[in-house]
Amino acid sequence: MDKENFQIFSDESGYCGKDRFGSIAVISGPKSITTTLDDELKAILHKYNQKEIKFAGVGGNFEFMNATKECISLGIDYCNSSLKI
Repeated sequence: MDKENFQIFSDESGYCGKDRFGSIAVISGPKSITTTLDDELKAILHKYNQKEIKFAGVGGNFEFMNATKECISLGIDYCNSSLKI
């Protein structure tokens, strides 16, 4: 029987500009699903000519806001169906 590989992605958010974490988020799931999610997120960033999503950059930049909304929506869809948060 083949064992399925899993992946975990994490990110932290700073708090008030200090060297403390305001939050830490972790998403985990089967490698096949997390890899597909990663590819789809990269495609959204590419579509809006963005390199990354940082909430500090959302204000006033509509391309960035649209990319952020799409990435969050996609992530929520995946978490509702096949990933753990």
